[in-house]
Amino acid sequence: MIVIKNNIAFGIPAEKIDREMAEQAAMVANLHGFIISELPKGYQTIVGERGIRLSGGQRKRVGIARTLYHDPER
Repeated sequence: MIVIKNNIAFGIPAEKIDREMAEQAAMVANLHGFIISELPKGYQTIVGERGIRLSGGQRKRVGIARTLYHDPER
């Protein structure tokens, strides 16, 4: 069960994910607005393996957010 927050912080154990960092990365990737307005549970919405429930563009933005999450020197 993969939620979008975990997808952004891919590879980090769920209990160690910094929600604020995930949200900041999503903001920079222009994904935050979609997450809070379109996903029923916000950052806790299940998006499935490899973001299967997202459009291609949304998956690309998650990829950008993931890169930003793992590189805090942005």
